[in-house]
Amino acid sequence: LTLHYSGTLLHWLEENHSEFTDVLAEMVGRKQVEMVGGAFFNPILPLIPRPDRLGQIEKLTTYLRKNFGPRSRGAWLAEQVWEPSLVATLKNSGIEYIFLDDYHLFTLGLDKSSVFSPYLTEDQGKIITVFPLCHDLRVLTVNASPQKIIDYMASNYESRDDQVFVLMESGEWFGFEE
Repeated sequence: LTLHYSGTLLHWLEENHSEFTDVLAEMVGRKQVEMVGGAFFNPILPLIPRPDRLGQIEKLTTYLRKNFGPRSRGAWLAEQVWEPSLVATLKNSGIEYIFLDDYHLFTLGLDKSSVFSPYLTEDQGKIITVFPLCHDLRVLTVNASPQKIIDYMASNYESRDDQVFVLMESGEWFGFEE
């Protein structure tokens, strides 16, 4: 299980609800969760200069290491804005993997089954792993019963070593009623 919080939210939680960050630290220590990094203030990375990108990522990485222990190996991209040149910046920051909406794969011409495998992407000789976020699974998680989610995964299951179902959901949507 991976968790991502912006640096500003973590800072606020530390000051206002330290019991929450204490529990997070315990869970990281027991290897129950991995904290996912990214940019501290959650900027749209392609819109800021490269040195600022590095600074933002390093600021959150340092915060996570100081407060939770292990260095974050993964990153969350704000608003899922992707630009291929981010690979070198992310890798130079120690990031090994990211999560991207499956939309990005579909725009490349890949089909629906492509969302169940990680991919490698490269820039300037630097390589990171991309874990596609399955939009259908996200919709089901918010709107369907657990059995329907299980049925969806079972119907898309293939016996291969690299298959993975990836879901990351914003906590703000849980409990939301239209």
